[in-house]
Amino acid sequence: AREMSQGLREILIDEYQDTNRAQEALFTALSRDGNNMFMVGDVKQSIYRFRLASPELFIEKCDAYPPYDGKAKRSKIILGANFRSREGVIGAVNFIFSSVMSRSCGEIDYNDDEKLYYSPGRYPADGGPAFETHVLCDPALSGYEAEARYAAALIRQALAEGVTVQGEQGERPVVPGDFCI
Repeated sequence: AREMSQGLREILIDEYQDTNRAQEALFTALSRDGNNMFMVGDVKQSIYRFRLASPELFIEKCDAYPPYDGKAKRSKIILGANFRSREGVIGAVNFIFSSVMSRSCGEIDYNDDEKLYYSPGRYPADGGPAFETHVLCDPALSGYEAEARYAAALIRQALAEGVTVQGEQGERPVVPGDFCI
């Protein structure tokens, strides 16, 4: 590992929140005492504990590293600007997450460092609603079946009504590939 580390100028690790202790040991062994490791991640997106991911590794580094000042070898840069989502969606996510996430529930405090910040990009601010909540209660169906039927009905309705979305060529009617569940 020491010999190989001399040939590695930088070690870039994406989705670091989904690494585990064995991977961390390998990265550290191949690095120059961890000083040439660059990690990117978001602990709120960690979904691989069932594969033995250790998101606490990312949390430990976030807690230990000072903000980037151009001098410290180990520091953090918060990438909070979100240009992929509409302003209303970001507001809704921040509201819900700040209400339910804490160190005791979710392992992080959803504070100013964790929240998303709207950045105009693909979706300019339009002031319109971009978020809806639907509460389903149908004792005749399982939760998943009720959700599936309801989502399918909403999609059929949007297709039938010709709801429009912003495409690469401008505004256009929604198509089935625009939906994500």
